[in-house]
Amino acid sequence: MSRDSNAEQTPPEPVNPAAEDVISSASRRQPHDRLTVILEQILSATEDTSNADPDRCQAELLAVAAKYSALEFCVDPVLVELIQVLTRRMTGFSDNRLLAMERAMAASLADDHVSFGRLQQMWEQLRGLAANGR
Repeated sequence: MSRDSNAEQTPPEPVNPAAEDVISSASRRQPHDRLTVILEQILSATEDTSNADPDRCQAELLAVAAKYSALEFCVDPVLVELIQVLTRRMTGFSDNRLLAMERAMAASLADDHVSFGRLQQMWEQLRGLAANGR
């Protein structure tokens, strides 16, 4: 008895066009390679903000930690908002494209077990600092 091959096919997941633009060149690469491409794009886009005040960045990261202090580390909203602190000064992207890029970065970082573990440790440190009012 043969089965109809079309009956077993599942429809593809919907693709966010903005996210597709951000990672299209890296979509056929391994997750680590995709992350490298995305981070390189961010670094090149933020070169003109290298004089940004590190204390302000730290204060913004601690504000995210204070805002979500009751949450364990998670991709959304915690990691996405931490990434937004770092990408906030980027220019040349629409809001939708920037959000898609930030979500793609968060997903790529979360997919890497080593990165995810390090981010969890960083989150715990940020939460501790925020709880102590630093």
